[in-house]
Formats: sequence, structure tokens, C-alpha cells
Amino acid sequence: MELLYTFILLKQKRAAIAIAMLVPFIAFTTPSKTFLIPSVKIVASTLDLCKGATISFTATATNAGANPSYQWKKNGVIVPNETKDIYSTADLGTGDAIQCLLTADPLFPGLETYNAASNTVIVNVYTNAQPSVSIRATTNNICPGTPVQFSADVTNGGRNPVYVWKINDQPMGFQPDFTSSSLNNNDKVICYVTSDNPCNPFPVASNPIVINAKLLPTINIQPKDTVVPAGTQLQINTLISTDYLSF
Repeated sequence: MELLYTFILLKQKRAAIAIAMLVPFIAFTTPSKTFLIPSVKIVASTLDLCKGATISFTATATNAGANPSYQWKKNGVIVPNETKDIYSTADLGTGDAIQCLLTADPLFPGLETYNAASNTVIVNVYTNAQPSVSIRATTNNICPGTPVQFSADVTNGGRNPVYVWKINDQPMGFQPDFTSSSLNNNDKVICYVTSDNPCNPFPVASNPIVINAKLLPTINIQPKDTVVPAGTQLQINTLISTDYLSF
């Protein structure tokens, strides 16, 4: 409210005298009006799920009145007959994008606009495929102490599978590759892999590799500690404990 003044000239009938009177009056100003803007945000019950599992999305509206309406979109396409604040589906694949469109209650006053779009939620859907693993060795015909490297090839193992290498059922390594220089003949090497896929969280075993290690020969001479008289002939025999080429 503003208080203003104006001058009014009064003339007397008998004298040409102008009297100035200061007369106040009130002027009202209207403040500028602030409009509200509706908004909507969605959250998912999970971001990682198995193929065929049900997932729910919930929309929360702000400045939308008592009876807003919703329309859900999947990969930019309107989902028919989904007009509630909760959308549930079991028909999603990895990378599918979900969004919600909001229309505010038309009876809600003071809105600058009545439409709003939510954030987009992208889901990761795991397949139900069974993981598998096969292993290979750089060599399998070794002498004792020879280092051998083993490598694992994994299918459907997820993004970060867990590895456990075992020699004769004893854990020895936990990486995709494993090297050992303490292998013995007939040692059995197996790799167990557990996928980070929540749909298949059970370990699977690889093919076994049985080590073929050549044993170092031992030589025994017979007879032992034999005393031979001078000029007497004696036959000495050798016993070799493993395969040999020559001696």
C-alpha cells in the first residue's frame, strides 16, 4: 500500500485566492503471483534381476494435487493401461529404460504447467544360462620343479566370477590364471568357478588335468659293499627305478 498526496485548488467566491490543500489518498499495488511446477520421481524395487522375475517401479509426485494421473513408458514407448503410480512387469531385458509421465490434478490451482516427466531407470536382467569353465595348461609333460601355467575359459560367468584352483582337492589359487612349480606325477588340477549372476550362484567344476611328471631316476648297484679278492671277477648289476634312455 502506498500513501500519495494530491493538490486541490479551492477558490473563494469573494477573493481570487487559491488555497492549496494537501489531500492524501491510498493506492494499492498487486504483488506478482508465483506458480508451482509439478514433478515426479521413480524408483525401482531392484536394478538387477533374473530373466522372468517381476520388478516394480513406484512414482512419487510433487505439486500434483489430490488426483494426478500417470503414464508409464518403456524404451520411449507408452505402456498400455498402466496409469497408476506403481508399475509392475516381468517382461524386461538388460538395458530396458523405464520412465513415467505425470499429469497433475486439473483442479489443483496455481500450477505453471500440468505435465512433468520423471527420471529414467535402466535395469540389468541376468539370463538363466548355466555357467561353464574349461582349463588348459602350457605343458603337461614335465620334470619335477618345472613351472606350469593354467588358464580358465569361462562362459556365462557374469561380470566378476570367483575362481578357486585346486590340486588334489586342496585350494591353491584364486585368479583366472594359476601357476605352480611344485607339481607331482598324477596330481589332479581342477578349477571351480562361481558366477556373480544371482540366478546361478552355484560353483561349477572344470575338466581335470592330470599331471604327467617324469620322476628322477634312482640307481642301485648290487651287490653292495662286496669285498673281492685280488684277481677275482665280479658281476655288478644296476637297478634303475624309472624309465631311462641310456646310462
